[in-house]
Amino acid sequence: MPIPKIIHQTWKTSDVPTEFGNPESWKLQNPDWDYILWTDEMASEFVAKTFPDLYDLYVGYPFNVQRADLFRYCVISKMGGLYADIDTDCLAPISPITEDDRLIVCEEPHARGDNMIQVRGRLSLQFNGIFAAPPNHPFWPTLFSRMRNVSERVRTREVLDSTGPCIFTAALEQFPDQMAIAYHSSHLFNPLTASGVRDPRPPFGDYSDHCFASHNWAGSWWTHKLPKPLPAIHSALWKLRAKYIQRREEPAIKRSRRLDLHKLYSAVPDRKAIPSIVILVPIRNAAPYLEAHWDLLSKLDYPRDKLRLVYAEGGSNDDTLTQLQNFASQNPLRLKEIVVDDKAPFIRLSRKARSLPKHQLRRRRTLAQARNRAIEIGLADDDDWVLWLDADVIDAPADVLKRLLSERAKIVTPNCVKEYGGPSFDMNAFFNTMGDMGDYRASDIYRRLSQPRAKTSRRLHLSDLNYLDRVELSSVGGTMLLVDANVHRAGLIFPEEPYRFLIETEAFGRQAKDLGITPIGLPNVEILHAKD
Repeated sequence: MPIPKIIHQTWKTSDVPTEFGNPESWKLQNPDWDYILWTDEMASEFVAKTFPDLYDLYVGYPFNVQRADLFRYCVISKMGGLYADIDTDCLAPISPITEDDRLIVCEEPHARGDNMIQVRGRLSLQFNGIFAAPPNHPFWPTLFSRMRNVSERVRTREVLDSTGPCIFTAALEQFPDQMAIAYHSSHLFNPLTASGVRDPRPPFGDYSDHCFASHNWAGSWWTHKLPKPLPAIHSALWKLRAKYIQRREEPAIKRSRRLDLHKLYSAVPDRKAIPSIVILVPIRNAAPYLEAHWDLLSKLDYPRDKLRLVYAEGGSNDDTLTQLQNFASQNPLRLKEIVVDDKAPFIRLSRKARSLPKHQLRRRRTLAQARNRAIEIGLADDDDWVLWLDADVIDAPADVLKRLLSERAKIVTPNCVKEYGGPSFDMNAFFNTMGDMGDYRASDIYRRLSQPRAKTSRRLHLSDLNYLDRVELSSVGGTMLLVDANVHRAGLIFPEEPYRFLIETEAFGRQAKDLGITPIGLPNVEILHAKD
């Protein structure tokens, strides 16, 4: 079925303020098309009646823009036609698309979308403000599924990843029938940025000789108010303080002079041969988890003669060390080698005190020292990879090693959760929606470390991004982390002092990224952490 002649727009009521939109342009340019202006009340009734399975998601969104996003996808899925944001102008008749039976989309202008594209590791960003499709196009269930997967994230302001162009783009890329989608450059519906910058690249797509519409970027949901004087002064003072602190930190380029760059940038081990892996486990007071930990190791679908296991234990006041020594002497898993070292640095803090911000610098410095001790005593010349594994990770897919290795990346991490399908537990694995500036919010810096709230729109964790199978990260955690052994041999280990206001695994991931070794996260490869 071709695209029907219906134009859909939405607004809160039937009275559209002139500063936000120009619906008349769509009617004047296309007099033979039906035009529907959907109010919020009409949209809610439509979703409830036509998509009852999505209505709980619709009403659960905290922001109107998220409901507007879901509605536009629903109405085009059911009725077909063209959807256009209210802050758009129609520049020419859109009748040429009426013979098309594909979903027609265009990119955001690259000058507008570069930050979102680069930060999220995408090739382009598709515009969800104007698109057209026939009714019942098979793409929409893919998008609805992704939106439901990330519904936990809607409690924050990360609209772009929950309902907007980022999740829209990812679903388009993942849709198996790419021939059913007509991709275009931004010229088609969205040629200019808010500042009037036009994409300098030549137009592409089947309608490359057309420019049907423009976007006015009125932005009723994202327009920012000017800061009030006193908070603005306060923020400026915090930024000066952050810059002063940063001067004391050693920049990446200076640190890189101490690295063996030949090893750092060497090719990842050949996957035609089965690589050797050393599993490094920093451990302390882990007796309650050891049986589950060993059961996890026993289930790994990987040749036992290619696995070495090294425990870096320090300061346990339970029988962890005794159990480790007995396990090593018996070697029931028939691993290539098991090493137990009991000289790892440690710090004594109660479970409650471990989470307090005032202890983080000292606590995580000690963790970094313990990890670096594990590298020192555990990394052998014939090891191809290092798998960092916390002892309280109690379950993982049997093929988790093969899935991590298949990424052919030097640093890879799965999604550590406390219950399958739940939110990420390892909050040190994240990416910054603001790119390189993501950890420079001065008010988050406490005792030389960036310590933002657990839920912030500037940091997205792997469960927030589970509409993607693979993401580029700004930082990593250590619950399970696969690292090319040559990265550590090159001298890139775990910083014991703050680096860009981060430390330990976070600083390791950020320094690696600064040096061109981008960590990769796999949101849909889940491993299970103990709940206690």
